Amino acid sequence: MESWQDRVERKVDKLTEVVEQLARVEERQLADRSQLVRLQKKQDEFETIALSKFDALSNSMKDLCLAVSENKVTTQSVNKFFWMVMGSVVAFVCSLFFKGVF
Repeated sequence: MESWQDRVERKVDKLTEVVEQLARVEERQLADRSQLVRLQKKQDEFETIALSKFDALSNSMKDLCLAVSENKVTTQSVNKFFWMVMGSVVAFVCSLFFKGVF
């Protein structure tokens, strides 16, 4: 038969194993927590960079819209001038035709 000392010793051994396992779990949790903190920092840095690039892109789009608006006005003016010149040429040719030059 087992003595009470052997039973106590086995129970202490089991408790020791459990405490060791708890220590390992705690170490893993600490490692995971530190990894999570690093990932959160990287995500914050990425968000900061992405927002700054988005702001720069937004500013570029505004500049592009202004340039397009200016070009629109210029293009409309050139288009009107072209058709005025073409109308004048047609009128001139018609006047010469009716005068009998052609």
